[in-house]
Amino acid sequence: MRIRVRIDVRNPLMRRKKLILANKGCTYARFQYERLSIFCFLRGRLGHPERFCPAKIVHGKKELVFEWDLSIKAVPRKAMVATSP
Repeated sequence: MRIRVRIDVRNPLMRRKKLILANKGCTYARFQYERLSIFCFLRGRLGHPERFCPAKIVHGKKELVFEWDLSIKAVPRKAMVATSP
């Protein structure tokens, strides 16, 4: 299922969200994102790549753990291609 939402890009993206079901159970919805062109895999934020991350600048050459991986990226929808008759 795909949905379009507005998000505050100043905050980290969400990986998942806990959903409470009508039968008093719960489940998790896992999120994937399209068009993540400038994404920081250290902090999960949009707007800068890892090499310009403020956390990396503060910690210098210290080894930092990447908290995010490519599983956050959704497979893009098939692009509409115009064909000539």
